[in-house]
Amino acid sequence: MTLEEAGEELLTFYAFPPSQWKCLRTTNPIEAVNSAFKRRTRSQGAFTTEDSALVLLWGLFANDQIRLKRIDGWKELAAVSWPGLRRAA
Repeated sequence: MTLEEAGEELLTFYAFPPSQWKCLRTTNPIEAVNSAFKRRTRSQGAFTTEDSALVLLWGLFANDQIRLKRIDGWKELAAVSWPGLRRAA
């Protein structure tokens, strides 16, 4: 895909307030969740169903074994209204 073809999808970043840009540029929160889940699943072995894996993931959040940092400028997110935002997300 070229820059011209990407069009509005490339500019989705700018639909958010500047305080959000730092959070949007990084995948650290996703990587943190993945690594914590992976660490835990190594000792669990295989899961019989998808639901059993989701229960484990939820349990990690519920027991504070995975913590997500509050997003900078989270109060400003309500002001974001751009028609292409839902489509790109």
